[in-house]
Amino acid sequence: MAPERRTGKALLRQFGLVGDSEESKQPKPCYLMEGMCGECPDCVLYGFAAVQGEGSQKSRLLTDSAFTLRGYPQLQKQIKLNAIQDKTQGGVAGSAFAEQDTLIPQVFLPCVETLVDVTTDELVYVLGNILQTTRYGAQANREGYIRNHILGISFGNVEKLSNLDLTQRLYDKLAPQGQIADSLNLSDFINSQGTEGAILDVFAKVLAEIPGHSVAMSRAELEGLLNQVYSIYNQLDSCQDFFTRLDAAARTYSGGRS
Repeated sequence: MAPERRTGKALLRQFGLVGDSEESKQPKPCYLMEGMCGECPDCVLYGFAAVQGEGSQKSRLLTDSAFTLRGYPQLQKQIKLNAIQDKTQGGVAGSAFAEQDTLIPQVFLPCVETLVDVTTDELVYVLGNILQTTRYGAQANREGYIRNHILGISFGNVEKLSNLDLTQRLYDKLAPQGQIADSLNLSDFINSQGTEGAILDVFAKVLAEIPGHSVAMSRAELEGLLNQVYSIYNQLDSCQDFFTRLDAAARTYSGGRS
């Protein structure tokens, strides 16, 4: 979740809605590790720990660790590194060697994010953060590029699915004999039209079999919502107008809470 928070916070700073230095008084600076402002959309939605004079806010976005369907030996390989001595004429390889694990392409991480009591603008903000975030992990500057796909959205009064439950159900569907294929593609989970596939079958089954009211968006509704998100984020003026409105609502809420 932290990389997605940083994606949204970078845009808040870009539009001048949170301070970008310790000297900033209005708006206040806001840092994940060194002091949250308690007022911006990120704090109000994703939550923050106790801040002097600001109290605390429980996160309204719930998620947990994502899991792969295939075992680690199927996903990784060892690569050898040969350090280059840039002082040597012609860039002759030096004598420093190393070896490290690296993940092969096409690693799928099914993930569920649950939003609690959010507004329409807050939903768009979360979707924008998910779609724009591409780097996860401690070595994200060298590896770890991920393309997020939003495959379904449902509305209800109960949380019905976790990441582990989703992954186990997908595994059972894709590996009925208990042995999953060494290679997987996006088409194994959903077809190119987004109308059918293993993950949609699991999604529909979970919504039907677990007690609690829930309504899933149709494919046409989902595409319409995502097109609205793209139209907001693809144009700088509309993006700034959206963030300004979102920020005003968050500060109104935080002011009323205090």
